[in-house]
Amino acid sequence: MPSTTSGVASTTATLDGRAVAPGALRLYQLALGEHTFVVTSTDVAGNTGTTTLTFTTDTSFADMRALIDQLASNNGQRTRLTDQLNGAEKSAARGATTKAIRQLREFKDLVRREHELDGDLRTALLRDADAMINRLSTG
Repeated sequence: MPSTTSGVASTTATLDGRAVAPGALRLYQLALGEHTFVVTSTDVAGNTGTTTLTFTTDTSFADMRALIDQLASNNGQRTRLTDQLNGAEKSAARGATTKAIRQLREFKDLVRREHELDGDLRTALLRDADAMINRLSTG
């Protein structure tokens, strides 16, 4: 006969205070910065346990390239975005900050012009380009 006092009765999760559904979190959809993920489970007997995880999301040229590789809708789009981004990264690596910032602004213009671009990808790339411009501007 199965026990009526063991096993998980319920589990809830919140991310930054908002309920989240079970499944994978798409971290690229989060704002850059610190986040708190809390999971609370209650067993059949009424015992409750909570685990809290604090983490930070950030970006880099490599992260932006990975998003393009994962979410671009076709090879032409992938190539155009990656080529523009790579130019900005090379300029930044050479210390040509002003040129890298200009290229990132051109990258943002390209992202806006790509009509078939997934909306989540567009939002993430524009946000990440702004973060990289800010990082390069403040040195």
